Amino acid sequence: MISYYLSKSLKRPLHWGLPISISIEPTTACNLHCTECPSGLRSFTRPTGNLKMELFHRFLKEAHKHIMSLTFYFQGEPFIHPRLLEMISMAHQLNIYTIVSTNAHFLDRLPVKKLLIQDWIESSYPWTVLVRKRIKSIGLKVRWTRSYKE
Repeated sequence: MISYYLSKSLKRPLHWGLPISISIEPTTACNLHCTECPSGLRSFTRPTGNLKMELFHRFLKEAHKHIMSLTFYFQGEPFIHPRLLEMISMAHQLNIYTIVSTNAHFLDRLPVKKLLIQDWIESSYPWTVLVRKRIKSIGLKVRWTRSYKE
């Protein structure tokens, strides 16, 4: 944080230290076919698939002492990863705040309430009123990143 305030006051970039917030991509897979998304179009120019647990373990081992928050998302639907809840639980055990950005299609099929109630699920997906009611009924906190008329 000191480097941020120094950079701001000196009006030039100054950086040292390590990030306190990191975003990782649990999977490149998605159940939707959104036309503006490389995942939905199946048009990646990089390798696709699920994050390997060995890599996630190594990441946590190296980063857990300096990160405060971990976002599970980039372009795939995080809940498609078969071990996402285990990854979230591991982060929680290390006192890392977690954020999951999702299209919410799998929330009613997974035991997400007990793991995610302490943190946030974020979505910009235009859910129907029925889906929003279902999410509220299981007690999840959702931060809407776009506003939609219901």
